[in-house]
Amino acid sequence: MRTCDGALKAAAARIREDVATVRAKDPAACSRREVLLYPHIHALWTYRVAHRLWHRGHRLTARALSLGARAVSGIEIHPAAVIGRRFFVDHGTAVVIGATVRIGDDVMLYHQVTLGSVGWWKDLRRPAGARRHPVVEDGVIIGTGASVLGPVTIGAGARIGAHTVVLTDVEPGSRVSAPAAEIHSPAGDQTPDRVPRPAPPSAAAAETPAAVPVPEEPAALPVPEAPAAVPVPKEPAAQVTPVRIRPVQVQRAWAAAVVRPVQRGVAAEATPAAPATPLLGSRQSAPDHLPHRGPLQP
Repeated sequence: MRTCDGALKAAAARIREDVATVRAKDPAACSRREVLLYPHIHALWTYRVAHRLWHRGHRLTARALSLGARAVSGIEIHPAAVIGRRFFVDHGTAVVIGATVRIGDDVMLYHQVTLGSVGWWKDLRRPAGARRHPVVEDGVIIGTGASVLGPVTIGAGARIGAHTVVLTDVEPGSRVSAPAAEIHSPAGDQTPDRVPRPAPPSAAAAETPAAVPVPEEPAALPVPEAPAAVPVPKEPAAQVTPVRIRPVQVQRAWAAAVVRPVQRGVAAEATPAAPATPLLGSRQSAPDHLPHRGPLQP
């Protein structure tokens, strides 16, 4: 009787701890009675019964209880898995926990988390009884849609982000996250739903006039280098032979160029012109009042 009373008290204490864990980690839980309607509570309590049956050899019954809990809560926990205290699955839909999974205390999972193996074709090559699923240490939080696959170890206090695929060991206290989605706005779409509205200017920005952007000066074009000057050969200087001019030569040249032409012109003006002698036999030899009688005879 004392053993039975001790077991009942331990089970009641564990139930109160499970309810307190839900209320501490889920702000939506308003009362203890509401917590009794959480899918996680039904899956966890059914797992504990199935886990005891599994280790006592009632494996078919254990799997039947696990199947019933999955139909009610959407959470699939293999009866052979080992789960610590204060375990919490928020929402709980589509959570899968494999047979060789080891979960520590104060671990929290979100919906659509998978703690599974990497594939049956690799599991068949492992020795019998080898670990095929991950080990999750104390205080780990695994986000929505994350998958931890294979015999890896998630260190204590680690944080696994949503939609992350973990295939290697994670050190304690680490943060693992998947790449965030990129937003690509459609080109030319000017619908009111997609055009972002500009933010209203602040008071300081309204008082201060906006700076006018100064256009940048165009970059200076490179100036081509002038070709190298070709050296021009210098012509030799002309040699001038000095000419000696004597005074007598100067006088003679002056007389020939100036004095003599002047003397000739003066002499020509001083000489009177001789009357022209009429030619014999011409019509001008006879006076005009005399009749013309033909040519003169000699």
